[in-house]
Amino acid sequence: MSSDSDTRAFLNKILPRAQQVGYAVPSDFFITMINPENRGPNWDWNNFVKRAVRMTEVTCWQSFTDPEWKKWEAKIKEAAMSTAKIHAESILRDSGVLEWCQK
Repeated sequence: MSSDSDTRAFLNKILPRAQQVGYAVPSDFFITMINPENRGPNWDWNNFVKRAVRMTEVTCWQSFTDPEWKKWEAKIKEAAMSTAKIHAESILRDSGVLEWCQK
């Protein structure tokens, strides 16, 4: 496989899936954690972004075949985690959860 076809395969097939994971994991995490019954007494929304990114990192392999993962692991993680950080920050900002949970 040539370098150009590798790049095209990554951009067209792998990157979109990595970004979808980076979007889905923080969304699901927020939906789960917005219910107070799912949060322990030490839960802190200020740690949400960090935890969402970490969850994305440790679960993103599930959306890829073994050959894809072996070939693109570093780039997949980078794309998924970057997207997760941006999306998790957006969730906190847009939801206002930091303001209303601290009242």
